[in-house]
Amino acid sequence: MSAPKLLNTWGVLMNVEPSYLGAVTLAAGADGILVTERPEVTIDHAHQGERRGTNPGTPGAFRRVARSGRFGEVDIVQQFSGFGAAYSASNTPSIHRMARIGGLTAVGAFSAGTESWTYTPTAEGAYASGAIEAYLRGQLFRLTGAYSDLAIEGEAGDIPNWTFATRGVAAAPTDVALPAITYNAPFSVDPAKWAEPGSSNFMATINGWNAARVQSFSFNFTRGIQARRLDNSTGLHGGFSLGARAATLNIVVEAGPFSGFNPYALADASTPFAVTLRCGGVQYRRWRLTASNAQLLHDPEAEDDAVGMWNLQMELKPSAFTANDEFSIIAD
Repeated sequence: MSAPKLLNTWGVLMNVEPSYLGAVTLAAGADGILVTERPEVTIDHAHQGERRGTNPGTPGAFRRVARSGRFGEVDIVQQFSGFGAAYSASNTPSIHRMARIGGLTAVGAFSAGTESWTYTPTAEGAYASGAIEAYLRGQLFRLTGAYSDLAIEGEAGDIPNWTFATRGVAAAPTDVALPAITYNAPFSVDPAKWAEPGSSNFMATINGWNAARVQSFSFNFTRGIQARRLDNSTGLHGGFSLGARAATLNIVVEAGPFSGFNPYALADASTPFAVTLRCGGVQYRRWRLTASNAQLLHDPEAEDDAVGMWNLQMELKPSAFTANDEFSIIAD
């Protein structure tokens, strides 16, 4: 007899909630999202049941009360897959739903021949939250009111990972077998074609300088996800709120003459500049990240054996005090 709870197979269902902590019924035939790493859910509690003080007649501590405020954390790891055909209101890239709860507003443009989806930081008060069911270990972990941070990382010759670091209100895990999940398009796109938008087809344009030799990159979008107070009437977790956000982009490139690009001058003056990172070249499979107000940090010198490299560490800033345009991610 094999072990009753194995780690070899897993699955994730996910969709956007109609309102924060609003009820969502997830279906294996419609709500599957393809993840490329095990969705290990860490369960914790806002209050562990400990009591202040000690017993009056002994140095021993009070016995704990029931724990309350259960929540869960999970990394949802995806690899970008375009729809493979013209985008539309229903034809979206693979990261569409997770990007919504990752703090990005999705806007489609569907002029014939140039169809696209563009993702930009969501304005205050318009945030989307999600419901997630993660099946692993022969168990079901359910999160609601979920928000995510986003990290994208890639190296030359590899396919970038999109990691949505997610927190949500958690139900107690239960014994549930992995259902037969249907992976609809774009998840049904031939995985062999995912290599086309991989890091083997990379290009960066930084302040007008075309840096063709990109070794690696990392992008991080954090949103200050904070736990709210408990629901004092039930002892349940009160959900999460969002604080200050920050967007950063690091690109490691082969260094070139200062006449073409001088990172020291840009960093010294904190000069805002435009940057574009492109991944892939085939329409409806490619994506790019653009920012109009990047600012360089630190000295850039790095190395790869005998090759001089630049590690260009950038903060991405909005164009105005009221703008939500630190960056755009465009699938077209």
